[in-house]
Amino acid sequence: MSERLLRVTAPHFVAGAVWTFKGNAWVCTEAAPILRWMVGLGAVAMAHRRPKLERKGWRFEWL
Repeated sequence: MSERLLRVTAPHFVAGAVWTFKGNAWVCTEAAPILRWMVGLGAVAMAHRRPKLERKGWRFEWL
């Protein structure tokens, strides 16, 4: 699998971000406008942003 979709669900929106396996790491390559801050992030950087999603009460799941 070379791409995965991250679905983020909040009380006021549902949005997605496409993650692509490049080289030896996952990188966010596309995202809905409200999640645009994820584009360019690697999986390690995303791990540091995960608390932000949780703090906002946004649910997320990999599809």
